[in-house]
Amino acid sequence: MKTLLFFRSLPHCLCFVALFATSLRAAPTNVTYSLLHDSYILDECLICGRPSIPRPIRGHFDLQTTPETNHFLLKNIVWTNDMYAVTGEGEIQVDPPNSQSITLHVHVVTQFTNEFLTFTNKDDKSLPRSFPMLNFTVKEDPGTLVRSYTLGISAAPFREILFSTQNQFTSANLPPQSNVISGADILTSSGKVFESAAQLSSKLALQDLPADLGTDAYDLGAGGEALFSVGQDLNSITLGHLGHGDILSDRGRLVLSNSQLFAQLGVQPGPVTDYGLDALQQIAPDEFWFSMTADNLFSEKIGGQLFRGDILSSKGRVVQTGRQLVSAFNPTVLRDYGLDALYVWPNGEIWFSTEEDFDTPLGPISSGDILSDKGYIVFQNLELLSPFAPIEDLSNFGLDALYIVSDLTADATSPATITIQIENNSLQLSWTGSGHVFQIERAENVSGPYQPIALTNQQSWSEPFKSSGAEFYRLTQW
Repeated sequence: MKTLLFFRSLPHCLCFVALFATSLRAAPTNVTYSLLHDSYILDECLICGRPSIPRPIRGHFDLQTTPETNHFLLKNIVWTNDMYAVTGEGEIQVDPPNSQSITLHVHVVTQFTNEFLTFTNKDDKSLPRSFPMLNFTVKEDPGTLVRSYTLGISAAPFREILFSTQNQFTSANLPPQSNVISGADILTSSGKVFESAAQLSSKLALQDLPADLGTDAYDLGAGGEALFSVGQDLNSITLGHLGHGDILSDRGRLVLSNSQLFAQLGVQPGPVTDYGLDALQQIAPDEFWFSMTADNLFSEKIGGQLFRGDILSSKGRVVQTGRQLVSAFNPTVLRDYGLDALYVWPNGEIWFSTEEDFDTPLGPISSGDILSDKGYIVFQNLELLSPFAPIEDLSNFGLDALYIVSDLTADATSPATITIQIENNSLQLSWTGSGHVFQIERAENVSGPYQPIALTNQQSWSEPFKSSGAEFYRLTQW
């Protein structure tokens, strides 16, 4: 991850200053983590008889490396719900393959208390998830008979989740003029529209633009180029016929046709030549992993059937079957439930969503939930959508697109060029860079603190220009 600092000042005194460029290497020294679905705080009274109810918490922290092997610091802890706020720091010593030692020194605030407490995991040092995923339970040390806290922490190294829904909804938290969200809009887990349907399709020169494109697959390439598919065939003035299984680009090009995507799988020819595209990730410059909307195709190369829940490779192989993806959940009926979205982590763990609900011994799984192939729920559908506060009374809005913004996949180069212009009382920034996602941060002083003001895959950004004072900007790319 490279950062550049630059500032704007009074009119006619606009300067660009490259103050530093720090690299986030393949093993980054500081990684931002976010809490997942099963994180909670438990407040127990061992002699009161009152019910002990785990309450979900959400938030984030930074994980920093140290000179010691497998030793990490937890910094900037912020974990909250409507009753509790936990802030502070801690440390983790990971002892592969199955042990970890954790100590937290945190400030716990409730409506009635305000205390500095220590938590440890001396009662349970198991290592249930493969690093860099984190999962642990720590207890207040020492606790008392009348009050003892427990923190269950499940976390992953991401800053934002980008996604789309299958169903249109209305957000109670967005302005009335922009609160209707379509199934083609790309959203962020913090409650914003990352890339609208209009932005995705604007350069494709489409004829008879449908009311809802329906983004079926989505990935981000170098330079922020969005790669996607839609739920129906389209006609472009410049590109001609575009199939619902083609990989399209928001830069206005056909990246790969559906027939090219399937070419090395040796699918037996039939009446249908477009097998659809539901999930997508570019694994290498010349390889895509994907799923299809068609079902039960015969592959001559594989020598067997291909199903809509399988992860397929454009290199001509089945990466994982749909049954293998869901097997860690021990579904009541082990079968193919389809595959709507996927994201593959650098350590090989796969996050995904299915096309159909299914039952497990621990309860039902929704088709709109984000799941891990390691057998845990990352987020339930309504948890993911909670920052938007949908007004529609649905239990599941579905999930189609999925992309993770993580420090672990940060781009290690600086943006090549950056320009600043003022036109019509608008400050306009533009740059070229190889990152997939760009974040602009702003501060009143060069030393910060910097606040994020925009996350985008575009290579430009603007805001109204202020005629007085100084403001500093920082550009980061992942």
